[in-house]
Amino acid sequence: MPPNAAAFSSPPWMAEDCHVMLSPFALLEVGGDDARAFLHAQLTSDVKALDATNAQFSAWCNAQGRMLVNVILHAHRDAAGDETLRLFMRADRLPEILRRLQKYVLRAKVSLAARVDLGVLGVCGASFLSTAFGFAPPPEDAALGVSACDETTIIRLPDDRCLITAPRVLLDEYARRLAERCPAADVQYWQWRDICAALPWIENATAEAFVPQMLDFEKTGVSFRKGCYPGQEIIARAHYQGEVKRHLYRLAAPSPLRIDEDLYANADPRQPIGKVIAAAPVPHDPGRHAALVVLLDAHAHDLAPLQPQRLAYAGQKTEDGGQRK
Repeated sequence: MPPNAAAFSSPPWMAEDCHVMLSPFALLEVGGDDARAFLHAQLTSDVKALDATNAQFSAWCNAQGRMLVNVILHAHRDAAGDETLRLFMRADRLPEILRRLQKYVLRAKVSLAARVDLGVLGVCGASFLSTAFGFAPPPEDAALGVSACDETTIIRLPDDRCLITAPRVLLDEYARRLAERCPAADVQYWQWRDICAALPWIENATAEAFVPQMLDFEKTGVSFRKGCYPGQEIIARAHYQGEVKRHLYRLAAPSPLRIDEDLYANADPRQPIGKVIAAAPVPHDPGRHAALVVLLDAHAHDLAPLQPQRLAYAGQKTEDGGQRK
């Protein structure tokens, strides 16, 4: 096993259930009669295809195709049956995204609001969630499946974790119930699990630095069948012509790494060959640190002995029903 692999393997304690208060994340709500059409014209995913039982990975890009933010998007209906769309994102991005999106509303029937009254819990292991919340979580095989009751929503991530969004006044009670079944963990543990799951998040330090292909995001959060959105031409051209030479890698290191830190080849310390997008210590192994990094493919292995691992998506279905190799 390469020395890098142990940081991302599945030791027995990784399967332990735990819950985490996710204060680094927040929700932006988009409502109104034109909410779907508005977001469909702005985001990279097919918002018109969104339904109540499934969420989407999506992103908002600038005109150059660089990612301003990436989100998990889901639909919510209130007691009266009115629909709003909620965007789960890094909290530090929300004020700027809200301000910039507002400029595009113009005369559309759209309302934008930061849902500061809603908080987020993360849960690793979800078999007991129905007893803690009183309703069933999405099925285990439903990646990005959604279930909801009133203002509490459960979103199942592609690995064995779930996101719970709920009014902050209820979060302490939910945490108390969860503590009866599983211990609390810190945010760094959740960040490490994101790294293991190859789930990067754009935050202020990395905004407008990457096109979706650099984060392998075109495999999960970009529709190439929908109409125009900001940066669409550049993103599509890179997809069909294979112009992107930087991609996402996992990396393990003996010392801490910093988000937005430049990485240099051993042979040439003057020219950066990559950038750190996510970093966290490896649990139960104080001497090791993990990261997601964007590297020039041609020079990825010039970081030896760190040995970055290119992420594999063999067997994943594409939009046209084919298989990625």
